[in-house]
Amino acid sequence: MSEFLRPEEGISNIEGAPELNLEREDCERTATFIRHPSTRLAEAMQQGTMETPWDEIEDKIKIQRGPGHEMSKLLANHLLEEIPQLIDVKGSAESYMISSSPLPRAEAIARYVNQHIIEEHKMHPGYPLPINRDVQLNSNFREIPIGHTKGQLAVMLGKIQQEGKPITAILEEWFKSDPEYIASLFEEGRVRVLEGLAQLEHSPAWMNLVFTHRMITGLTTWLIEREDKQRPIEAQDLPGIMEHTRILANTSETEIGLSKGVWHVLRRGETPHLDESLRKGVF
Repeated sequence: MSEFLRPEEGISNIEGAPELNLEREDCERTATFIRHPSTRLAEAMQQGTMETPWDEIEDKIKIQRGPGHEMSKLLANHLLEEIPQLIDVKGSAESYMISSSPLPRAEAIARYVNQHIIEEHKMHPGYPLPINRDVQLNSNFREIPIGHTKGQLAVMLGKIQQEGKPITAILEEWFKSDPEYIASLFEEGRVRVLEGLAQLEHSPAWMNLVFTHRMITGLTTWLIEREDKQRPIEAQDLPGIMEHTRILANTSETEIGLSKGVWHVLRRGETPHLDESLRKGVF
């Protein structure tokens, strides 16, 4: 098993979030949402026309060569160390499952990690395998669609570049571009997330690794900490969702735990396997 980088201090609860008093071992279920590595954004921007819906391009985007591949290796080695520790918190081996968004960038890293687990088990038969053995695809944690054309995003990109902001700041411009419409996209996501959380609640595994995306993860933690989860999402909710979203770096881990039928956020946006040079994707 490869040695991994020492953990760095994780991101604390964002301002206004409730204080955490729940221990992992007290949970009936846990789930760790893992954001995919950095992608070939510049390459994707060369595809299609200005009228092409961006989601048609982004849904096929691949993991970035170089930094993205390095993130993948570090994440896989880190998870090989972390999985036995996470499933053994109750003093006995507990089962786990691996699932992924069906989008290629998430599925690719999920299968990459799963292959590392299989190889580790071959070398060390006592290493725990997931009970599903293969990656299970779950559309409930598919990314929130952008809903804009490539041309609309190109205008936003030009604006933030003129202002000297990092490329990741384009998401902040997107959140503000058409609040009513953006809220409708997150409302569709709210319904999916609640369905996904219900599935996780009844998962046969105590721990679930979910390979997914930034905005759907941010929406999930925001929704968990929201009192009225059944109220439709409105434009006024977007700033709060954005605050949960902006801190989630590439390959970051966000863990939730189920206690007495209620989900809680245990940790958010942690990247113990990355040094600062590879901790990318926040805005």
